[in-house]
Amino acid sequence: MAYVNSGCFFEVVVPLLMMRTCAFVGITTISGKSNNFVNSLIERKVFKYLEISTTCESCRLAGIIENCEHKRGNIPSWQTEESRELTKRIYGPDRQEQYVSFILPHCPVILTKMA
Repeated sequence: MAYVNSGCFFEVVVPLLMMRTCAFVGITTISGKSNNFVNSLIERKVFKYLEISTTCESCRLAGIIENCEHKRGNIPSWQTEESRELTKRIYGPDRQEQYVSFILPHCPVILTKMA
C-alpha cells in the first residue's frame, strides 16, 4: 500500500471510508522512508495498526537485526528460510543495506479503519 499511487488512495478509498458500513484493511510493508503516505497516516493516527516485526528491539538497537533469532515465530508461514536466503542473494552485496532494512525487520503492517 505504501507504494500505491496516493491519488488512487485519496480518490477511491477515502470516499468509500465515508460510508457507514465500510470496512478497510490495508496491508503494507513500511520501508522506513518517511516520504510515503502510509507513514503520514500512521503518524496522524488515522488508522489503527498492527506492526509485525521479525526482529526484536534489542537487536534492532544493537544493529544486529540480520542475526536476530528472538522473534522467528513472526516470520510468515509462507516464507521459508530458503526463500529468504534467495531474496538476500537477489538483492546482492550492493543492496544488502536495503535487504536488511526492508526485508528483515518488518512483515506487513495491517491498517484498519478507526471506529
